[in-house]
Amino acid sequence: MIHFEDRTVEQAYKKEQSEFFHKRIRTGSTWAILFYPLFTVLDFIVYREYFTLFLIMRIISELFLILGLLASHFKFSRKNPQVIAIIQYLALSFSILIMIDVSDGYQSPYYVGLILTLLFLLFIYPMSFRSTFGITMITFSGYLIPILIRNNITKPSVFITNITFFFGVIFFINVSAQIAETMRRQEFFARYNLAKANEDLKNLDKMKMQFFANVSHEVRTPLTSIIAPLQSLRQGDVGSLNIDQNDLLDQMHRNAIRLLDLINQMLDFSKLEAGKAHLRLASIDLIDYTEDIVALFKEVSIRKGLNLIFDKSEITDRQFYIDNDRYERIITNLIRNDIKFTETGGITVNLKHENKSILLTITDTGIGIPKDRLPHIFKRFEQVDGTSTRSFDGTGLGLAIVEESVKLLQGEITVDSVFGMGTVFTVKIPDNLIDRDPHAFIERRNADRRNQPETWNNDNRRGDERRKTDYSRIPVSDLAQVESQTYAVQTPMNRPKGVKFSGIRVLLSEDTDDLRHYIAKILTNLGHDVVKAENGLEAWEMLSDEGGFDILVSDIMMPKMDGYELLENIRKHDFLKELPVILITAKSGDDPKLKALGIGADDYLPKPINVRELDARIRNLLTKRDLRKAAAEALVMDQRIEELMTGFAQSLEIRDAETGNHSREVLELGTLIASELGMNIDNTLKASLLLHDIGKIGIPDSILLKPSRLDDDEMEVMKQHPAIGRNLLESFSNFKEVSEIILAHQEHCDGTGYPKGLSGEEIHPIARIIAVADAYHAMTNTRRYRQALSREEAFEELKKHSGTQFDPEVVDAFIKAMGLS
Repeated sequence: MIHFEDRTVEQAYKKEQSEFFHKRIRTGSTWAILFYPLFTVLDFIVYREYFTLFLIMRIISELFLILGLLASHFKFSRKNPQVIAIIQYLALSFSILIMIDVSDGYQSPYYVGLILTLLFLLFIYPMSFRSTFGITMITFSGYLIPILIRNNITKPSVFITNITFFFGVIFFINVSAQIAETMRRQEFFARYNLAKANEDLKNLDKMKMQFFANVSHEVRTPLTSIIAPLQSLRQGDVGSLNIDQNDLLDQMHRNAIRLLDLINQMLDFSKLEAGKAHLRLASIDLIDYTEDIVALFKEVSIRKGLNLIFDKSEITDRQFYIDNDRYERIITNLIRNDIKFTETGGITVNLKHENKSILLTITDTGIGIPKDRLPHIFKRFEQVDGTSTRSFDGTGLGLAIVEESVKLLQGEITVDSVFGMGTVFTVKIPDNLIDRDPHAFIERRNADRRNQPETWNNDNRRGDERRKTDYSRIPVSDLAQVESQTYAVQTPMNRPKGVKFSGIRVLLSEDTDDLRHYIAKILTNLGHDVVKAENGLEAWEMLSDEGGFDILVSDIMMPKMDGYELLENIRKHDFLKELPVILITAKSGDDPKLKALGIGADDYLPKPINVRELDARIRNLLTKRDLRKAAAEALVMDQRIEELMTGFAQSLEIRDAETGNHSREVLELGTLIASELGMNIDNTLKASLLLHDIGKIGIPDSILLKPSRLDDDEMEVMKQHPAIGRNLLESFSNFKEVSEIILAHQEHCDGTGYPKGLSGEEIHPIARIIAVADAYHAMTNTRRYRQALSREEAFEELKKHSGTQFDPEVVDAFIKAMGLS
């Protein structure tokens, strides 16, 4: 059996069971009162000799049942209804036990009456297991003990059969009671948790809406302080402005109004949902009022290429009592919604008065609503397309506010739509609102307020004065102007005079018109060539068809193709995969950033973006790209230079077969020495070792290939090869240092070398390494004029001339590197 640890839950369970038990007491008592007397017929047939006694017992039991039924109508019975049930049951059981005892005892068939009473107890009353066990044990004892005391069992088989059957029924009743109580507790616990979760969700929802309302209100206050100065600047209150300044101010004002409208809608919806919005009825000319609102959106529709029509042909009555703010919100939101979702064709606003109702019908030829989305279209935050590629922005509050406003006007709204063909919204408002809610009449309410004494204090007056200047309601004309600018044709931008072209061609993909225009304008002013795309698909087509862009800057949430898909397409194509990409988004959190970087974005910027920072990141990315490109080219160049050096060395070795592989082996020996000395094995070292004898190209064959020792004149010619090598290489910028090293590789530590007679530290360290490696290789290889020395003999020669011809440190490092130290 489940036991609730929370006392509150246990108390709630007991309370519910008591209430349920109390209802069952009345039901059970009524049925028992009706059917129990019928057993007197059985008494008359089976035990006629005891009929009078049995009748008295049944009348007494009937009185207990009636008293229980009467008691159930008093308050005290609600707390402990089980007590009444137990008393009723014991009264019935004792009367039957007496009948059994005075008649045939254990042979009496009336023990079945006890069983029926127990079954009635189980199935009618939700008795606890403990109570059931107690009652059944009392009943069983009351049956068994008198039989055992009398000790007059003449038919043991009958006794055992009845006792066994009776005990089996009692066992079944107790097990069933245990299971039933467990199931009741489980079912209650599930319902309790569900109700608690539902209540928590409702409270959370209320807290969320209250939070929205509080935050929206706190945001609206400073926002109005932004709009007012913007209006002053636009109106020239602080001096004249140039075209660019006016454009920026117009953009700021438009988006401030748009943000204020969003905040107002959130506040409006929170009031409607919380039931804090009230009707403010006034008598207005509904035809003129509707026509004025529709007229304000004419320019918007014309700029988008739509035909907006107001049809008033089916209405003649003009004056109606209505809440004009609510009505304005309904028609404004519906028209704005239809303009947004209609690309071609038109919108018709029809006003009728029939069957004591005002009928407002708005029909468009837009994209329509899928059938499966129609039941959800008025739900808050619900959008037909909620993906990152949706074609239309918005919060999903507009139609929810329309529905709540219609309900406040005690009307109803319906929608019919064919996907791909258009939508029809029909609003039905009763024409007798003044009769339904007379207290909502503004003039009457104001009159009542004027008749009340003035009780405001200074704080009230300040609050009222602040509310008067609060932008709680944006004029429809301002909203229409904002919508109109959304569809305005923007002129192409040129770089201002004096701004130098950066050489960077930027593809900007952003679906928000104002933001796209602003970013492009600033980047253009900073010297970039900017090409604009309205969505990811258009950007992809430009990249595929035109090409030639240095970098892509793209929003993530765009219609037709979002930034993620655009980036994935770029990285899949060889001709574009190296294009630097910066993604920007208004999405919060790290997930969008991680996803963007994970699929190959080079950089990521959250909105609102600083265009100067964007410019810096564009330049940094392209600088890094150029550096990577230069590094790759340098690597290729190094490979080509190394191939060239090897070619030079081989060309020399081809002339003198006896010195074959000399340059490459000197390279290996010199690298070994440099490693032992802890020097950096760079291209300068390798080139110097490989090309140290490059100057011998200029030595005549008669001297270079002479089979005997050179005479003094020939030796003077041979000594020119370091200078010849220097002259060959110094014209190459990459070989400036190498040429000087080659010039010095025949210098001696004691100054007796050539061509300059340098000594000690004056000789380049690499030249000193070449001297040792060159001499060792020459000594250990056979020449025409001498035999090769052994390794040990060559090492001895190096040691012998260490400090005079060779650098002692280099000689020691070489011997150590060769493993002979």
